[in-house]
Amino acid sequence: ETLGTDFLLFDFQEVTEILVKGAHHLNRFVREITFFVIEEMYKISDKCGEEDQKRFIELCDDLIPITAIGLADNWSQVRFAASCATRAFYLFAKSKEELR
Repeated sequence: ETLGTDFLLFDFQEVTEILVKGAHHLNRFVREITFFVIEEMYKISDKCGEEDQKRFIELCDDLIPITAIGLADNWSQVRFAASCATRAFYLFAKSKEELR
């Protein structure tokens, strides 16, 4: 959230690897934060320019399966965070023809 659209400057492959590790982490709080991070990524990406959004849409193919991991978690807090991320994705995707 603090980075704003500057997170788009990072290597998405590295970001994806970190998020996958976070989604599979033993500590439920780490898993929960992972999905809140994904939620913020969707919210921030909706506010950036068209070219950056196209780049982010490519990352969505990797983020959606990660979010699904959280929706199947046995801890309710993790499922809640993943459902918030899912909602943010749908709000982001409703105006993007490529994601429908």
